[in-house]
Amino acid sequence: MRDVACTVFAPCFGGADLTKLLVTCCTFVLSSLGWYAGERFGIFTAFVCAVVGTGVGVYVGKQLADRWGM
Repeated sequence: MRDVACTVFAPCFGGADLTKLLVTCCTFVLSSLGWYAGERFGIFTAFVCAVVGTGVGVYVGKQLADRWGM
């Protein structure tokens, strides 16, 4: 009965979907922070800091997902 309710009324997210969402959110936040941190030194520095922030965001998101059991 639970499966029918999940598919009819609202989609039930599995672990992989929540992991992807968490990784995306962490990537967005840390990439933005990297951009703003490097922005005052120039556009190329901002870009490099955003790329580093993206990598850190993927790592942190995966670690949080594993820790929270998603």
